[in-house]
Amino acid sequence: MSINLTALGLTLPHLAVLALPESSSLFSITLATATKCLPIAYLARDAYTRNASVGAGLALGMIGDAFLCIDHHGYFAQGLGFFLLGHLAYLRSLHMRNKDTPLAPVVGAAFAGAGAVVLRSVLLPKVPAELRVPVSIYVATILALGWRSAARLLRANKHKENKSEISKARVGFAGAISFIVSDLVLALDTFVSPVPFARWIVMGTYYAAQLAIAASA
Repeated sequence: MSINLTALGLTLPHLAVLALPESSSLFSITLATATKCLPIAYLARDAYTRNASVGAGLALGMIGDAFLCIDHHGYFAQGLGFFLLGHLAYLRSLHMRNKDTPLAPVVGAAFAGAGAVVLRSVLLPKVPAELRVPVSIYVATILALGWRSAARLLRANKHKENKSEISKARVGFAGAISFIVSDLVLALDTFVSPVPFARWIVMGTYYAAQLAIAASA
């Protein structure tokens, strides 16, 4: 198990594009979209050979990336929908990989409780009415990913003889948490109030999440 260094290197062009002011003659939506999707496309192709569900999740996320990059506000619902499908693919992978993973109700309750507080008290009052249901469903899904990734780690730690699975479970859990952080910052910046260095935080944690989830396959 290792992080895909080629895909990591492919994130650099988009980070360079992020550094450009949108008024720059070098900046274009086409360039931003292409460079943003490039490392995820590479990861999806590589991961699919090892785990079809993870590969599909990465590909769906890449489509969501494209929608959000083309028009963050105009295609927000479409981008959200494709990322939701991607997370469902990741959840399927977790289920199919280890069907004896414990339920871990306390961990699930902790994720659900924290998510409910943030959703009800911070996000939903600022989210447009037509997006409240989709956003709520998305939040529940990504929190479920965090919960089941934590349950996988608990299972791996119980079977200590399998060091490879422990490493993958740790990386997968880190990826899920990074995804939650990325989406939280994005939601706060989009709906609540501007977050300093938001796009750097969002993209840094997002790429870290996808790289980690791919490595955990």
